[in-house]
Amino acid sequence: MPRDPRQQRASGYGPPPSAQLHMHRQNPMMHARSVPPYSAVSPYRSPLPPPRRQPTAPRKKGGGRSFVSLLAVIIIGLFLLRLLNEWAENLESERTAGGGFTAIELDPAGPGSTPDASTPPPRTDPGTAQPVYELESHPLLATPNIGLPSASCPLAPWSTAPEQAFAHLVSAFECFETMWQPVLQARQLPTTPANLTVISEASSAVSPCTSSGQDFAAFYCPVNNMIYMPLDTLGVAVHGDRFGIYLAVLAHEYGHHVQNAALLDAQWQRRQSVGHNSAEALEVSRRTELQAQCFSGMAFASAQEGGTISVQRAQEAGASMYRSGDSNGPRTHGTPSNYGSWWEQGYQLNSTAMCNTWLAESSDVS
Repeated sequence: MPRDPRQQRASGYGPPPSAQLHMHRQNPMMHARSVPPYSAVSPYRSPLPPPRRQPTAPRKKGGGRSFVSLLAVIIIGLFLLRLLNEWAENLESERTAGGGFTAIELDPAGPGSTPDASTPPPRTDPGTAQPVYELESHPLLATPNIGLPSASCPLAPWSTAPEQAFAHLVSAFECFETMWQPVLQARQLPTTPANLTVISEASSAVSPCTSSGQDFAAFYCPVNNMIYMPLDTLGVAVHGDRFGIYLAVLAHEYGHHVQNAALLDAQWQRRQSVGHNSAEALEVSRRTELQAQCFSGMAFASAQEGGTISVQRAQEAGASMYRSGDSNGPRTHGTPSNYGSWWEQGYQLNSTAMCNTWLAESSDVS
């Protein structure tokens, strides 16, 4: 288990000797709350009732006055219909733009649609919320006792059927938003909302960050703040109802969004400074990925503390992390042992300071 990155190497700081997951969290920081509880207003509204038909005046013989009354009623009715239509359009705009995600409906018979690549507006005033171009000494990482508040979120029931899987992942995504947004707001860091796309097939994923293909389980694109979750490469056909595995992947990708919002381009600037294809650049990539792993574990700690996720789901998530990481090809994510131990560190300690991979020894991010 990685320990405090600020400790000296002589203290034995490093990953555990065996890939063994210990699910009994003992850190008292889990009960410390450094930010006020957050309550998110649901972007969904009940549908508008159908417009009522306007009563017409009774017909009378003699024509003139009744015709004028009828004409007035028609004009008023058209005006009211226009107001109702504008109201409905405004509500729909709030639902899709202000709800924190852009979700694409699943087509079980075919691939999903191409997401909108537009960048949503920030939630906080850009005059007061500014990113910090630091890594090791970033205030989110260098300040002790910053943890995620416990989150009690009603997750939609899980099913491997595409529509139910879609609803479940969306509800979990909203839960991760309620955890992280107040932490960033309390430190005057940007809180640009993330977006989520759930599609049936990875081959249909098109984004500003990558071309079509199936060489990923899920990914985050910082250009449009979009998390892409294809059901086929997530392994739904293999893992079935062990949905804790999918939630850990989603929490990892949301961790990348936190990195993008708070640290902004600092990690990319460091990678450019050492050359994109160098060994040092690969280590920068591993530190970034392992920090997202630690953030994912923190999200599970928050969700379990609030009763949103059971211990069973945390166990299956943590076990799957020890089976992930770099197996072949470029070393961009870390060994399975480190990949699992950094996730467990976040889960056990729920502390952003303990997720400061930038202070860790190279062997701990190998």
